[in-house]
Amino acid sequence: MTVRSLSFQVWPTSRLARPTFKGALRGELSKLRLNRPTWVIAGLGLLFLTLMMVLYATQPFYQTSFQNQPLTGFYDILHPLQLFFAAGAGVALLLTGSRLLAMEYDLGTIRVLLSRGTGRQQLLLAKIAALSIYALFLLVGFAVLAAIGTVVAVQHQTGSLSTLQGLPVVAWENVGLALLSCAISEFSCVLLSVTMAALLRSVASGMVLAVVFFPVDNGLSMALSQLTNLTKSHVWENATAFLYGPNLNHLPGLLALHQSASVGALTTPAVRTSLPETLIVIAAWWLFLLVVAMASLGRHDVLN
Repeated sequence: MTVRSLSFQVWPTSRLARPTFKGALRGELSKLRLNRPTWVIAGLGLLFLTLMMVLYATQPFYQTSFQNQPLTGFYDILHPLQLFFAAGAGVALLLTGSRLLAMEYDLGTIRVLLSRGTGRQQLLLAKIAALSIYALFLLVGFAVLAAIGTVVAVQHQTGSLSTLQGLPVVAWENVGLALLSCAISEFSCVLLSVTMAALLRSVASGMVLAVVFFPVDNGLSMALSQLTNLTKSHVWENATAFLYGPNLNHLPGLLALHQSASVGALTTPAVRTSLPETLIVIAAWWLFLLVVAMASLGRHDVLN
């Protein structure tokens, strides 16, 4: 009797399937999609946006503004919408982002992810990328719905769309810059949220610290301004130029191309800063938050 030899092909360890960034990103996007609070937050934003557009379509003030000063009337709609989105999307991203990372610690799933070969930096970057895609989804959806609502409001208030059609080019350039400002604000919130979660490793603590960071930051700016008045030293007000929140608040006004396109009275640095200086400070904060997040996630006590 002849015994046939059977040969088995053994794959080297290096050829085995390893976690990839694409796979990690797909997993994080699935977590966002299947997370009920994500849709609840988006639904609440849609509700408040609808209420705002109803207000624009029914208030006589906007009718007079559109008929007498179309550009001013247009900015009277654009600026509140910009502030509403920056605040609403900011809170949504701070809550969602901190929860997306911190829940890995609360549930213990980070041990599973790391034990299966997912790198710590890879995991962090996948979460940042997923949150950035979610932020882009919010921005595009808001822009489309706000544009539709504006058209309906102008049509209802004036009876035609000639007001929008006759706007100068600078008005539409300011719309693009407003969207750019919102995108920068969103990404700033994404980095802050994952940093707080990586630092505290708790859903509750990470969400609380992420949400209160900007109010404390803005309050610090006002406190430093008061110290300048008390001590007559300009060191304190100069320090406000390096704060995160006030620079983000100042960015929309610096990006505006028209004098009447200044955005609301928010807390800004107590000293005059230019657009390049503001962008440098924001970029420095991005780098700082990313380094802190990676250092916090890189602590090897997770698997101990």
